[in-house]
Amino acid sequence: MNKKGFSLIETVITIAIAAIVIIGVFSVLQSNIQLSGRNMARVGAVSLVNKRMEMLRNLSYEDVGTTGGIPSGDIPQEEFFNLNNINYLIKTFVQYVDDSTDGVGDDDENGITADYKRTRVEVSWDFRNQSDSVIAISNFAPKGIESIEGGGTLSISVFNAEITPVPGANVHIVNNDISPIIDINVQANDQGKVVFPGSPSVVKYEVVVSKDGYNSAQTYDANSENPNPSPGHLTILEGKTIDVSFEIDFLSSLTINTLASGSYPLGGVSFLMEGEKVIGTDADGEDIYKYSENHTTGVSGSLAISDLEWDVYDFSSFQTAGQVYDIAATSVPEPLSVEPGSARSIDFVLVPHAENTLLVTIQNAVGDLIPSASVRLFNSIYDKTVLTGPTGQSFFTPLSAGSNYSLEVIKAGYQSMLLENLSIEGQSNSNLILSEL
Repeated sequence: MNKKGFSLIETVITIAIAAIVIIGVFSVLQSNIQLSGRNMARVGAVSLVNKRMEMLRNLSYEDVGTTGGIPSGDIPQEEFFNLNNINYLIKTFVQYVDDSTDGVGDDDENGITADYKRTRVEVSWDFRNQSDSVIAISNFAPKGIESIEGGGTLSISVFNAEITPVPGANVHIVNNDISPIIDINVQANDQGKVVFPGSPSVVKYEVVVSKDGYNSAQTYDANSENPNPSPGHLTILEGKTIDVSFEIDFLSSLTINTLASGSYPLGGVSFLMEGEKVIGTDADGEDIYKYSENHTTGVSGSLAISDLEWDVYDFSSFQTAGQVYDIAATSVPEPLSVEPGSARSIDFVLVPHAENTLLVTIQNAVGDLIPSASVRLFNSIYDKTVLTGPTGQSFFTPLSAGSNYSLEVIKAGYQSMLLENLSIEGQSNSNLILSEL
């Protein structure tokens, strides 16, 4: 008798086909479950948005506002709510609107910039590592002619280094000197602006502007350390519009290397690094710099600084535990300009300190450094010529203080230069530009 059955290969193929079918069915079921869960989460979010909007509609016009907001009210700006085992974040934002129909700002026909209120309710949540949100916006108009118990308009603009608007920048506004206090976090619109009509007419509005990956900018308090801040905290005047702007841009990084003569690494060198941006003046009228920090290079003579604000930086006071140094050469001209979102480096060649020195940097009209230029410094008792190195620099030390020096620069293909009555005092720097023939 012939007996027929399944071979091993046929059995394996059958099992494989069955596994594919089962996995496919399971994937469809899993997708349906996830889709159902997301839909359920969205339904819950829509329900919370509608409830919050209904709550606002049931308030009197005067009571439509948020705690710490402009206008003020009893609705929290942020609130967590758990529904169907899903954690939701409810954000409520209420703002006066200055309608263009009767003029805007100081040109408003009736002098009232708070024409009506606009509310924005956003409910956000995470479901299976995915974020989602539902947003609703509604306007609330007063019964009859708009009115407000005084106030002005606070208008804030956020720009980058190229004076281009920065949308999405976070603007934090605080005023703790009034009751109820104001404490608002709001994002700038596509034009980089935030406008608050109906702001109470009081002093000391504190503003901080920030964004992920950017430097921050802010107003400053007047105190003993900074008696004349710039910019100081803001004051809102009755019926007036105050326009202020802040500049923020991408953070940068800077690597600093300290070297001994001969380009050998020199570690453990401390120095002062200061930017040009000013946040006020002290009691003597001296500038207070936004960035003024002491740093120390590592044992390898290197230091990496991250999250650095774009600025023009100056370096001074190089020293170790037992030695003070002067700058004999740099890899790029100083002061150093650090552009937004850049990664820069600078090398300092240091020599033991002398009371009076001169570092000369020679460039052409477009900023290129000029090597091998003949630089002669002389007077009645001193006469020395030093060729510029690869970085276009010549260093002279030690010198005597005074203004009786002459400086002559000669380079083939360029017009010669002669400076007379050059003043030398301390660690002097001279950046010169040669014109091509």
